[in-house]
Amino acid sequence: MSVRSKETKATGSRLVNGLIITSAVLSVIMVCVLVILVLTIIKKDNTGTAPAQELQPATAEELQPARFSSGSVYVNHNGWTSMRMGSSITIYHEGSEKYKLTGKMDYNLLAAEEGLYYTKDQGFYYCSYADGSETLLMEYSSPIHPIGMIGEKFFFTSAPDNAMQFSILQYDSITQAVSELGLPELWGDVEMIFCNDHFYYIGGRTDVSTRPLYEVDIEKGEARQIDPACGSGLLSYGSKVYYSHAEPAGSIPDAAMSLTELDTETGTKKEISRTAPGKMKTPVFADSNYIYLLSYGAEESRIVQLNVKDGTETAVITGPGLSVIGECENGFYYSSTGQPENTVLFQFNESDGSTKEIGTVKGSVLGYADNYVYYSIYNQNTKAQEYYRTRF
Repeated sequence: MSVRSKETKATGSRLVNGLIITSAVLSVIMVCVLVILVLTIIKKDNTGTAPAQELQPATAEELQPARFSSGSVYVNHNGWTSMRMGSSITIYHEGSEKYKLTGKMDYNLLAAEEGLYYTKDQGFYYCSYADGSETLLMEYSSPIHPIGMIGEKFFFTSAPDNAMQFSILQYDSITQAVSELGLPELWGDVEMIFCNDHFYYIGGRTDVSTRPLYEVDIEKGEARQIDPACGSGLLSYGSKVYYSHAEPAGSIPDAAMSLTELDTETGTKKEISRTAPGKMKTPVFADSNYIYLLSYGAEESRIVQLNVKDGTETAVITGPGLSVIGECENGFYYSSTGQPENTVLFQFNESDGSTKEIGTVKGSVLGYADNYVYYSIYNQNTKAQEYYRTRF
């Protein structure tokens, strides 16, 4: 992470004919002016955008690239972008189309260092980025959807069509064994995250109730409860997982929320910040200096920058329908929905707090890579999503 700095331009004038006492008086005046300017800057920083300060560089552990990236319809990982378009998956490298995979494709995609993992025709496949070749890794009797990987093991969800209840399967690519994990609360909306070779999920909900946070023991095929009551939102950075602990358990709108950091190496937890009931903020992006929290209002949403060092919060972005899209150098991309059905893509620069508009598309933005916006539009006539990309 670069160091935040402020560049100050100074101009001076050369005095040809001046008295020593005049120079001294001018020096005193200049010092006073500088003091006033500094105080003005400090006051502005306390009331406006985030104050400038020295940013901490990311640790070696934090800089280590993720082993894989997951996505629904769209995924980007280390210069390779894949998107499901109709009955095919198109793979791009640095913006140029490389391969097109056909078949009855699933929406869930896993992008790794050397290739893409996906399911089609009830089989689990791997496509090599080197030559575009496809390899069938596993067949299963019912539809499966890849969600993550740890070591040589892959994980899938599996459920009958339109079923609220589902199961999680584990496939060992070494032994070829497939097993169903005995995990609780797999129904409705289940939030999952893989971090530092650990697998966590927030138990299923179909309403606004708090649910427990679990860690999956992949060796025993069981789940261990980490926290009995959580709101929505799971975020990882380095070896840390961030989530919202709720107090008391029950209804999310009635609970006070504590942003909590879980260290996956030690299993320890610590409270980062606390919000009053009805003021829930969801963690959406993190780096070595800040955690960004998203909150929704009646007419517009807001992204708040939380300083991990001193706990101070600063609202940095406001607008309708905000959504963080992905990471970029010194910040992140985000979108804001407009009218009618327009979505504007922006870039937020953490080093100076500035935002830059990239472009506007119809529908919903899925991602941005190599100067291309990937997005979807709902077709009212066919009652189906259509997927596109546009260069900006």
